[in-house]
Amino acid sequence: MIKFLTKNPFWIVQIIGWFVSGFFVASVNKAGANVQALFFLFGSIFIVGIFSTSLLRAYFKKFVSMDKVGFKQIALILLGTFLATICWFLLNYCFGYLVGVLMDSVELKLKKTLLKAPNIGFLIFVLNWFLIIIWTVLYYGIKMLMDYNRSRIDRLRLRDKIKQEQLNILKGHINPEFMFTSLNNIKGLMLEDVSDSRNKLTQLAELLRYSLTKNNINTVLLEEEIVYVHNFIELVFIENKTASIIECHLEEATKKLEIPPMLLLNMIELATKHGVLLHNVKGEIFIHSERRENQLFLTVTHSGASSPKSQRKVLEKSIQQRLKLLYKEEAHFSRTFKEGNTILELVLPIIEEKNTEV
Repeated sequence: MIKFLTKNPFWIVQIIGWFVSGFFVASVNKAGANVQALFFLFGSIFIVGIFSTSLLRAYFKKFVSMDKVGFKQIALILLGTFLATICWFLLNYCFGYLVGVLMDSVELKLKKTLLKAPNIGFLIFVLNWFLIIIWTVLYYGIKMLMDYNRSRIDRLRLRDKIKQEQLNILKGHINPEFMFTSLNNIKGLMLEDVSDSRNKLTQLAELLRYSLTKNNINTVLLEEEIVYVHNFIELVFIENKTASIIECHLEEATKKLEIPPMLLLNMIELATKHGVLLHNVKGEIFIHSERRENQLFLTVTHSGASSPKSQRKVLEKSIQQRLKLLYKEEAHFSRTFKEGNTILELVLPIIEEKNTEV
């Protein structure tokens, strides 16, 4: 019963509204009326009110469509209220007769002014019709509010779904070119060092698994991401392990902070594929993390200039769009060139919550 009422708020409003209305009318007329009369007043408002307006609601749902409000819809609404008033009027009469049969006699002490009125039945009918019209206005008012709220919730859910889909598209996945290059390099390494080639193949598999399993997660711990960053770097420099100097310094306070998955890997890809690997000289890559108040600063610095190719610009734009979707204006990514070095800096707001799947 409770589950039914929760899913059908109409009945909650019906029961509470007509109960309060019946109690109010009975309380107003308690002076000079006996118990049977008060019971009749309450019953005629509560029971008959719920029954007749429920029939009216069924009529509205079947014959009246509010998608396009016009003269036809208004005429159908007025006709429905008129029929509901007739139903109420007849049910009141039947209800009074039933109460009289059950209690042998019912003495309803109406005011003398009403008894003397020649059109008392017509007056009661008009008052009932007016009450039904008020109910109709409240019904459609509440219905429009509920429909608007439901539509707003649906729009928000759709917006979140679209946002998540956009994030999934923008998330940095393993570059297919990197996969083929790594496999070829591992194949060549097998002729020299089988044990090392097995380790590299395991690192590649773990990196691919990480890319796939984090697809529906918006944040990971920095210390978890950095493990796969090291795997990525080792795979990139299989051919020439001494081609670059890699240094990583993470503040202890930042290791448990959360960042979007694959984001630091994207920065490392910019620093390697679109950075030091373009130059024939030995390159350097420095990874640094620092916490400043409520912000996390991730910096990847590499020697030499960045590639002018469009692929690098696409990757940078993807990072910026992803940050905007996740953090709006609270995070930003920048690239600067200073004293022969390219500095990639990522600023994120601090999020110290557990990973949540979407």
